[in-house]
Amino acid sequence: KEEKEKALAMTLIQRSDLESELTCSICLELFHRAVGLECGHSFCHFCISDYLLRKRECPNCRAAVLRDPINSVPLNNAVGRLVDKMTPAEKKGREEFLAIRHDAEKDLEARMKAAAQAAAPRPAMDPRLHDRGHGRHTPPPPAPATAAAAAAGAPPGGAVAPAPGPPELMDPAYVCLRDSIEMARRNGAAFLNVADKWAERDKAMFREGIRPYRNGPSRQLYCSTIGLVPYWIRSATEAELRQALNNLYLNSTGPVTHLRERLNQYL
Repeated sequence: KEEKEKALAMTLIQRSDLESELTCSICLELFHRAVGLECGHSFCHFCISDYLLRKRECPNCRAAVLRDPINSVPLNNAVGRLVDKMTPAEKKGREEFLAIRHDAEKDLEARMKAAAQAAAPRPAMDPRLHDRGHGRHTPPPPAPATAAAAAAGAPPGGAVAPAPGPPELMDPAYVCLRDSIEMARRNGAAFLNVADKWAERDKAMFREGIRPYRNGPSRQLYCSTIGLVPYWIRSATEAELRQALNNLYLNSTGPVTHLRERLNQYL
């Protein structure tokens, strides 16, 4: 019996080591359509494609990315063998993750197409119209709560963070978003709370609202309206974390450490 327990423990350790080698450092899930960069690091095709829209460098070592990621057949085969050995519950969790990832991949394709169109040559225009990419549109205001959420006493999200840096260096999108939030609060608007259960229309509304803010202070400010801030991520209960991930169309399975990591990545 003791020998069997030792063998089982060794098997679990080996599996844990294998999962670590086959885990994407961006989404912290087993690779899905693994690809490799010229520096040698590997990621999910979706994760690195989304990242490279913002920075043409490896997220791990910061080496410049000069060519498109290459499909990794060995890694994908290894993930397939590992999935085959999963328990039914683990396989169900994997299927749910892939369903969410499929929707995200469709959204990424649309964004990549838009980015390619934006990079195409176009007639010269007055540069003042393109004030750092934000001068021609007004960022959408944060998603308001439903009447039911407001009646239930949902707080108006976290406190609005102070603007980073001197005003003259401020991103115009940040200023516009900050002002719209302050105006909404003065008018008595209630905001969604990330720990509450959202209706599908609220999920879709927030997803569309945050879409223009890919990263940086503007995205963090937008997330603060629903209470999604670093302190909350660190202190929230497991149930609250899973609900938040569900509200944001993110994978809500796995250990608590993974849940916090996903929300930090989103933020």
